[in-house]
Amino acid sequence: MQQYAVDQFAKIEGSRLDWVRNNQRAIRAEKYSGLIDANGQNDLQNAGRRIILPPTVYGSPRFYHEKFQDAMAIVRKFGKPDLFLTFTCNPQWQEIQEALNEGESYTDRPDLCVRVFKMKMDELLSDLTCLHVMGKVKAYTPLEEDSHLYPLEYIHTLIPSGVPPHELKLKKGCPIMLMRNFDPYKGHCNGTKYIVVNLHSRIIEAKIASGPYKDNVLFIPRIVIKPSESTFPFQLKRKQFPVRPCFAITANKSQGQTLGKVGICLERPFFSHGAYYVAQSRVGKKSSLKIMADTQFTENVVYPEIL
Repeated sequence: MQQYAVDQFAKIEGSRLDWVRNNQRAIRAEKYSGLIDANGQNDLQNAGRRIILPPTVYGSPRFYHEKFQDAMAIVRKFGKPDLFLTFTCNPQWQEIQEALNEGESYTDRPDLCVRVFKMKMDELLSDLTCLHVMGKVKAYTPLEEDSHLYPLEYIHTLIPSGVPPHELKLKKGCPIMLMRNFDPYKGHCNGTKYIVVNLHSRIIEAKIASGPYKDNVLFIPRIVIKPSESTFPFQLKRKQFPVRPCFAITANKSQGQTLGKVGICLERPFFSHGAYYVAQSRVGKKSSLKIMADTQFTENVVYPEIL
């Protein structure tokens, strides 16, 4: 099994390095070459084609340079670090020993050691950054990173359909919209509007804003979310609260909700069947409806063949 794991790792690393070698233009390697020529660092003894390894390749010179720059940026902003923690795997951990079969040693199950170490590492970071067991954390930088072909800064900017953003900025009283079905029988469905009651370290306490299930409370945890449809050349997974700030919603998302006041933005007219009527019918009084439009008239789209 160990030989199989090593062979597969070697194949994956080889394919990643092949991608880097064949896509030097995509990573703008000519910019690096220009800097080397300008600094006079060309060595005639090493003549040949130069392959530039980007910082996303684990162990490359630019990888370590980027980590150093990240650490120094934190030092410049927050001062010198207070703690330097080293976390290593102990093969005598109870979780590892209990999972071993009779006659097995921890050297026979590297997969088990890695999984237990990863779980304990995540728990340690959570205790430090979320529970503040050693005081409030202003900043930290891990020295162990996975190898990716795409920078995390780029991945964090991706917000595909059905996936919440990487960074959520919420506060008490903020309106949010649920993006997953939790308990449909109690009204906790995809598209339901909530009001944030409390923000805890690992859950969000919120109550339904309106409708027949108004004031029903839901404790929302963080879950792993994958987009249903993706055009990316990789599988995106994001562990986040399945909510989005909901200061405004579409007419389709508002169906079935009864609201006290509604404002409709008509900078662009509705284009789907009956959407204008749906938006207006969310309130029961004319005085509770406000419409912002560039003109005094708009088109109410209705397809007679659907009726």
